[in-house]
Amino acid sequence: MAETLLWLLAGLAVFVISGQVLLKFVYGNDVFDLGAGPEVGVSFLLGLGAVSLQMFAYSLASVPFDFPKIAGPWLLIFFAFIFSPSGKRASPAAVKKPHGPGLRALSAVALLIIATQTVYAFLYSPLLPVTGWDAWSNWFLKARVFFIDRAVTEGFLLDGNYSYSHPGYPLLVPLSVAWVYTSLGFVDDALAKVIYPAQYVSMLLVFHHVIKRVFDGRNALLFTSLLSITPIVMAHAAGFPVAIKPLHTGDFTGYADLTLAVYFLGAGAFFYLYLNESRPVHLVVSAMFLAMGAWTRPDGMVFAAAGAVLILIGAARRAGPLTLLKVFILIGAFVAPWEYFKLKSGLSGEYIPLLTTQNFWGNLGRLDTIVLYMLSYMFAGVGLFNFTWWGLTVSSIINWRGIASREIVVLYALICIQLIAYALMYVLAPGDFTRNMEETLPGRLVHLVPLVMMLAAVNLNTFLYKRDIKEAEAQKAEGAEGGG
Repeated sequence: MAETLLWLLAGLAVFVISGQVLLKFVYGNDVFDLGAGPEVGVSFLLGLGAVSLQMFAYSLASVPFDFPKIAGPWLLIFFAFIFSPSGKRASPAAVKKPHGPGLRALSAVALLIIATQTVYAFLYSPLLPVTGWDAWSNWFLKARVFFIDRAVTEGFLLDGNYSYSHPGYPLLVPLSVAWVYTSLGFVDDALAKVIYPAQYVSMLLVFHHVIKRVFDGRNALLFTSLLSITPIVMAHAAGFPVAIKPLHTGDFTGYADLTLAVYFLGAGAFFYLYLNESRPVHLVVSAMFLAMGAWTRPDGMVFAAAGAVLILIGAARRAGPLTLLKVFILIGAFVAPWEYFKLKSGLSGEYIPLLTTQNFWGNLGRLDTIVLYMLSYMFAGVGLFNFTWWGLTVSSIINWRGIASREIVVLYALICIQLIAYALMYVLAPGDFTRNMEETLPGRLVHLVPLVMMLAAVNLNTFLYKRDIKEAEAQKAEGAEGGG
């Protein structure tokens, strides 16, 4: 058992190390100021994409999977960086500290909630095998086949007997799981599920880092604790022993929805940091998250396209041609190989044949039903979403004067474009679209929950921050008058 755990940790470490390599390439000689925790979290998430893309490239080059071949290049590059002149490192930007025993107690409670949820996720997740149908049929089945074949093969993906497994879906998740199997040397679904609590913790680290960096450490802990206890997020991170209404089960661990949600959050968070600080590295990291979202699910392609357009509109003039070139090379690197493989193999996206004018106009009458159902699910499902959508609405009203700022408008645009895309998918869907919505909408809404929560936090903190500035200026003016 001890040896198995060591190999499991080694496999997870390769994710982090490969992500570190990507960060080093992105930052170059610029200052690393993510902080230790967020840096590990971002590295792990980037590493999922890097290792899975490497494995797919090996398949195209007919190089079979094994631990030394996959881990070796990353370790060599990583140690080369360690023993070479490196970029400067700095602590994250200074933030306001909470004052008074009440505020310190609130921060302690928030930290305790986050710690409790994290421990639960890591302890509960490996206790049970994969139970969700989509988790097994879409992702873990492919992972087993890729591990056994030691490659991604056309024979399996084109086999009509496995058409239910969505062979045209991108491969970040199944190849990441296949890497865990490769590290262990055998298939163990329960242990492989550990990548989901790891994604969950990485999500919390990224979320906390952004709010703390721009605003306030105390508020960052508070909002991070709220995200950590959002039921539908935890159902995808570790699962529950009982069903959570209105869902038929409480365990969705093994799906790709949490993975996509974390990449959406990372893309929006680092784009937001770029617009606040004008550091090109943040824009490039945002682009990597966009690219890996597209490499995770077809839904991520829409988000990546929207992000790329928003980068061109909102950042092209300030970022410079070299940064933009890096952005689009990175997105292309994670999108083009799989699209080329699908084209060469004859695999097609499920919605591509439905994208016809006749189908769109013929089904457009569904739109009002679809929109009403989506809004009802979002705002009535407080037990699932922990008031996420209500929080965004209320925070938008409170910060109505500030929502026109460019950095906030970008976040609204990313969320709204994705929601519109999901509505259009139901317009185009064949057959019983209402049943389609009942089965798939909860998972699709999970994709946006962390980003929506971040936007709500940004709204409220923007409002409070401006109020604090006004109060400080008023006190300063009063002091000047008194001194006069």
